[in-house]
Amino acid sequence: MSAPSFYSCCLDRCGSLWEQAVAHPFVRGLATGTLSLAQIQCYLIQDGIYLTGYVQVCRALMERAATDADRALFEESARLSEEAERDMEARLAKALGISSLSGSPLPATIAYMNQEQAAVQDASRLVALAGATPCNVVYAAVGQRLQAEPDTARAEHPFRAWLELYADAAVQVLADRWKDRLDRWALEAATDEQQRALEAFAASMQCEVDFWEQAWQAT
Repeated sequence: MSAPSFYSCCLDRCGSLWEQAVAHPFVRGLATGTLSLAQIQCYLIQDGIYLTGYVQVCRALMERAATDADRALFEESARLSEEAERDMEARLAKALGISSLSGSPLPATIAYMNQEQAAVQDASRLVALAGATPCNVVYAAVGQRLQAEPDTARAEHPFRAWLELYADAAVQVLADRWKDRLDRWALEAATDEQQRALEAFAASMQCEVDFWEQAWQAT
């Protein structure tokens, strides 16, 4: 029997955090279209702030990558955040009549950005990668799950732009490529690096849960 992939070990280290992230009440509200305007506006504002930091993280990973293929992955991920995700947020805000996406970062947003920045500055590039991976894999998993639900099929769904972006095949492929890089980089890392990478992945996964919860609690 072959050893489990490093990505699988990361999920094991997270325990229930994975399911908390992909099945959070905010995610269920996205699926049913029942989030309040305050909740979705909070999410869009905070996500916009977070994406600014995430682009920096992706570009930092690009500098640490050893192959053209790896550099291309992180540049593509940065572009997704700068272009496709920003465009989705603007279209969704317009469709919902949200006139402003300006605001200050809230505690969960600050904590998540700090967590990823700390990971990407670690001496181990595996720790850097592990801290940045949950963002990609969680959103892709949520997009894929929600695509299969009856609630998301109706044409007039208020959050159609969000649902379509994260269910898109290109986003799914991108997430798979992040998992593959995590597994490959782990093969070259020492045991202590792998342990710290597991902790970084789990810490970012907790931040994902907290980020959903922050928007869910908005009034």
